[in-house]
Amino acid sequence: MTPTKLYKYRTCDKFTKKMLTKGQLYLCPANKLDDQFDCAINFSKEKILNLSNEEVNKNAFKIVEECLKPYIPNELFSLIMNAVRENGFNQTTFLGLVESKDGCTKEKTISVFNQINQMTDNSLQKLEENDSFKNSMLKILELQMNVGVCSLAERKDNQVMWNMYSHNYEGYCIEYDTSDLLCRSNNELYKVEYKNKKKFDPIEVVIKEMLNQLFSSILKTEYKSNLKERLEKIVLRKHSNWKFQKEWRIMGIPNGEIFGCKINAVYLGKNINMKNEEKIVDIAKSQGFKVYKTYDDFESLSIKFKRLV
Repeated sequence: MTPTKLYKYRTCDKFTKKMLTKGQLYLCPANKLDDQFDCAINFSKEKILNLSNEEVNKNAFKIVEECLKPYIPNELFSLIMNAVRENGFNQTTFLGLVESKDGCTKEKTISVFNQINQMTDNSLQKLEENDSFKNSMLKILELQMNVGVCSLAERKDNQVMWNMYSHNYEGYCIEYDTSDLLCRSNNELYKVEYKNKKKFDPIEVVIKEMLNQLFSSILKTEYKSNLKERLEKIVLRKHSNWKFQKEWRIMGIPNGEIFGCKINAVYLGKNINMKNEEKIVDIAKSQGFKVYKTYDDFESLSIKFKRLV
């Protein structure tokens, strides 16, 4: 469930006035985020450019099997794949098994077989020479440089966040209305998930996408690509060590800006200097948002807020 409020921890700097007067949010290039694994893929550009037949075909059969499964009835699928494992993509075996499917004519079956055979025996073997294939994978590898991220948090009282991102309580924390953020960001607001593993093979992803498009075209069935969802797992997964952040993200182009974001309140850190405090209070009075300041509650070992404006 999306929270009704989200928060941005900040230090006092040259961007403070723009953020508070113009409702500006900045989308930081993913390769400049503080987590070295953020949006990164463990697959080198050199490996793509020097791709070999052996690497491309390493898991080709498994990929074909996964892509073909949605288009074959469950009761026939295991029989087909066992026959294929024993005899390869043998047309006679394939025809005998698949032709019994209702509505699957001999002509269509031969067409499917020939296309699979061509893809596995020819196209996959030549992918290392295919510029389009390589370019698709290079775009995935460059994801970290081509994605902009604005990070927001679920809570305003996270002591670790105050220390890390508001310079030991010398900065401030902005409260935004989530419904307004959704409108400003074209609904590109996502929750980060925290796991201890992130597996992503760009070769497998691109081949699967090609095969699924091929099979759906031949069999005249609708194919809904899940490439976007798979890429989202890359940009929205972090190690569980970062779980304390409870992070949500606005995604877009790197160095992009969003303006007009509605500010409900600003929370000042207990160590903010008087000059910065006065500046933010003056802006709040002109812009119409509330201002609070943190203080320590030693009984509950938590931070609380007192209202200034």
